[in-house]
Amino acid sequence: MDKINVLCGGKNYEVDKFTTVGEFIETYFAEDKLKYVLATRNGKLSELAAIMEKDTTLELLSKSTVVGMDTYKRSLTLIMVKAFADVLGSKTNHRINVMYSMGKGYYCKLISDEVTLSDELIAKVKSRMDEIVAADMDIIKESVGTDEAISRFKNQGMADKEKLFKFRRVSKANIYSLEGYEDYFYGYMVPSTAYISCYDLIPYDEGFVLLAPRKENPDVLPEFAPQRKLFEVLKTSDAWGKTLEVENVGDLNEAITSGDINELMLVQEALMESR
Repeated sequence: MDKINVLCGGKNYEVDKFTTVGEFIETYFAEDKLKYVLATRNGKLSELAAIMEKDTTLELLSKSTVVGMDTYKRSLTLIMVKAFADVLGSKTNHRINVMYSMGKGYYCKLISDEVTLSDELIAKVKSRMDEIVAADMDIIKESVGTDEAISRFKNQGMADKEKLFKFRRVSKANIYSLEGYEDYFYGYMVPSTAYISCYDLIPYDEGFVLLAPRKENPDVLPEFAPQRKLFEVLKTSDAWGKTLEVENVGDLNEAITSGDINELMLVQEALMESR
């Protein structure tokens, strides 16, 4: 097989052409295999599943970097929503809203007319997350046409993503799947669930917090320290969104294209003034 040169960490390696970044790490950095979650190939950000076809300057990115921790949290979120789907079952109509950052994690809500969030349910989901991580399941990326993505999200009842993609200008979208569960995330993922080792689910207010580590200490979970005043402001903002019928980007796009944006802005200003 043809060989290529890979320059990494100031050292040159001769590897087989079409070797993936992940295979390169497993061969030469096996002890730190789960430390690196992304890479740059010739200066461009890349997932570990990317294939190296020519001589490459490679920089490995760990969870201690901003983009590395963002990738970690994004992948953790996929595991969490997959765990909810597994615990509640495909026949239970529900969705998980990841609302906003709070206390080194994400505040989330379970939206469903059929099931109520409880400490017991959160414990079951956390246990299922542990099983998914231990099973080292592959996170698979598939590039599909925008129309195909819209059709898939419609079939899965993901109305917010279906609406979002109706306004998408590019022809392709990356959909990630985990053991049959599909979702869209804006950004890269780790190659498998084994890379996610530090997390927790904590009941809070009407929802729960998906707690993740900080990039400064990616293998230690920080203590949950809620910021109540900030949370109340964010919660009020979310209520305003419901009042204005603009709860996501897709709703905002519809308001703009329908010519209602000026009225929306005036109502928003009135709400702000009343506060």
